[in-house]
Amino acid sequence: MKNNYRVWRRLECKSCHNIYTTEETPVFSTVKIIKDNKKSDFNIGKIIICIYKSSSHNPKLATENGFDLAMTVFNKIISDNNNVTITSNKLKNILYTTLKNFDELMALQYGAQEGIVTSTRKGPGRPSIKNTN
Repeated sequence: MKNNYRVWRRLECKSCHNIYTTEETPVFSTVKIIKDNKKSDFNIGKIIICIYKSSSHNPKLATENGFDLAMTVFNKIISDNNNVTITSNKLKNILYTTLKNFDELMALQYGAQEGIVTSTRKGPGRPSIKNTN
């Protein structure tokens, strides 16, 4: 997973003089989600649950990849927004796009659950979909 927001530091212990490396990343609570004019902290657990609910065709996908997909969403948020405050609709679209790049059926299930995609065909046959945003 590529993350441009990690900071590596080489430090020296003042008492024993050993050198060690630390890796620092932004904490999830630095991202604020705006919904109905209220701010709340980003919750990676909610993203993982959405991913799992969207993988009913293959739950193993979410079990094996759910956390990494959620971290991809988090990294996209912090790379796209300097102030890391986004609307819940933008978060939904980022998750939808991430899932679409990973597994189209998973994205379709998520999009249908969240009202991001709808069917455009009224008759029989395979439905066409359109993005509602």
